[in-house]
Amino acid sequence: MARIQPYIVGSGAASRALQNSIGIVSTLHPEWNIQKPIHVKRDQSLKTLQPGKESVLFLANPHALHTRYLLEAQAAGFSWVVCEKPAAVNAEQVKELSQVKIPVAVCHGYRQTWGIQTLKKMLEQGELGAWITIEGCYWQSSAAEKKLSGDRATTWKDDTALSGNYDVLLDLGTHWTDLVFFLAGELPLKTSVWKSFANTTSSHRDTHNLIAMEFKGERRAFGSVSKTVHGCGNDLEIHVIGEKKTVSWAFMNPDQLVIGEGGDRRTVHRPGNSLFGSQQYPFHSTGWLEGYVEIIKQYFRQMRGESYEPYPTLAEQRAVLGAILGH
Repeated sequence: MARIQPYIVGSGAASRALQNSIGIVSTLHPEWNIQKPIHVKRDQSLKTLQPGKESVLFLANPHALHTRYLLEAQAAGFSWVVCEKPAAVNAEQVKELSQVKIPVAVCHGYRQTWGIQTLKKMLEQGELGAWITIEGCYWQSSAAEKKLSGDRATTWKDDTALSGNYDVLLDLGTHWTDLVFFLAGELPLKTSVWKSFANTTSSHRDTHNLIAMEFKGERRAFGSVSKTVHGCGNDLEIHVIGEKKTVSWAFMNPDQLVIGEGGDRRTVHRPGNSLFGSQQYPFHSTGWLEGYVEIIKQYFRQMRGESYEPYPTLAEQRAVLGAILGH
């Protein structure tokens, strides 16, 4: 492959994050000859782009449009697509996604961080013994802030045709569920979701969820997922409680794990020579772009026919959505 030509649909924060991440990958791998992304207008037919084997479509438009664009991209001849989460917003769309046969990367970047990748290896190697429960939270305060301020401005998330019928469940809940599925290495027997609409500014926009999962062997997972926890920024935490050890990870400190063993607790830091994603050294300031960069990098390696590490796939996204949407 002589070059890679990205196309991108969307103009908001997710689009800018993807463009920045593509730029970082281009800097890290100039030999890949990554071209400047071409912006696709929302109503433009993808067939007019006449995609080739070097073309890759990035979807960063509103949630409810992702399924349609994935199907249209495949029909238009795209062989490669990177999609923001969620890839669907209801059970009907999840079913439609089974028609997509091309490889699709989904932007669940949190699982690509050093801490989560290391915790996954610890679980696979039995360092925690049998795990008992995976617990934690993903808390933000945007709903509480908007409600208390009296702000009545609407966004695309207030339009169900663009956002679907939920807010927190599809936005933060998908991240939480993806992390649990990734760490558990299996799907739950049952998932239940409790939704609160306290502090909502639109009747369909849930603001707080409790997500509970039941796995084989009486194991459980519990998550508190919210946009109405006052005073929070982007507080994502995972605690895996095992028979031998308890390991905790927080996005605010992504390059460290806190390990409890008996009555002792210690903190393990990412090694200084361990380069992930953007290839910066530990405790840099790339933040959640790190996961985007790593996903894009591995996906481009697959495009080029090179060996690559796993990335979040559309099949995994369908499992996540099927669970939390009740199907």
